[in-house]
Amino acid sequence: MTSNVAHALVRAVSRLFSTRFRNDDTLLKTGVGRSADAARTSACATSRRAGNTIVEFGLLMPVILLLTVGTIQFGKFTYLYYVIKKIEFAAARYLSVQQAIDFCNSPDALTEAAFTYGVTDSYTGNLIIASLTASQFQVNTFCVNPTTGAAGACDTSGCGGLTGAQRPDYIQIAIPNGYQVQIRLPYVTLPAFNIYPTVTVPFNGSAL
Repeated sequence: MTSNVAHALVRAVSRLFSTRFRNDDTLLKTGVGRSADAARTSACATSRRAGNTIVEFGLLMPVILLLTVGTIQFGKFTYLYYVIKKIEFAAARYLSVQQAIDFCNSPDALTEAAFTYGVTDSYTGNLIIASLTASQFQVNTFCVNPTTGAAGACDTSGCGGLTGAQRPDYIQIAIPNGYQVQIRLPYVTLPAFNIYPTVTVPFNGSAL
């Protein structure tokens, strides 16, 4: 009797541990399977994100390129306008202290000399801007009205004689026909346009 009970207990314990080990093995296999599925899902998600990034970059690249080149072109245009203003100022400053300028028959020799001085690099002797020459500039004169104090056109009624023109209070250097500028952008064709920078300075010289 005792022997039968002992055998029964041994078989029960054996079945208990056998069932537990089988369950643990099943759980382990299930966990490994789930880990593999999770890894595959993560890889697919990463691949989709990478694909989305490439597509977004492809869509944004033309915009980024346009903004970059546009910024560069705007900087070049600003610098060009600044250089032309500096040329005009150099010519105006040179002309403003000259004596016996013939404003009736402009440009006279002194005026042409001022324009040439402005557009020429003093170190190399070359034009500062290759397409900008002295012949493109013009000098305008302004006189202050003694009654109103406003600057306006000078009286040139006496220009028939050497001493007939009124001495100006201000001189202005301008480009009457403008200077043509072409801004170039990728994928965009913009029409050329003219700019008309001017510089006005007090006149301290004398007129004929």
